[in-house]
Amino acid sequence: MDKTPQSKVIQKILRDKRLRVENRDVMMYLARYKGMSADHDEWLLEKDIQDSAILLRKFRSEKRSNPVGGGIGGPWHV
Repeated sequence: MDKTPQSKVIQKILRDKRLRVENRDVMMYLARYKGMSADHDEWLLEKDIQDSAILLRKFRSEKRSNPVGGGIGGPWHV
């Protein structure tokens, strides 16, 4: 399979955030791509995440087991 920018594969969902767009709440998810550094992480809508059910189930499970998140040692700590 040819690896083009259009065929990036998401390795993991790192964070989520809720935005208000046109008077409605929209969830965005920070995605890490396989084989790519954090410089390429990208905020995506759920509809734009391939295999979203599997990835989001895993993300939510990890979020429940580690509710603090975001601190030193968290997946997005630099």
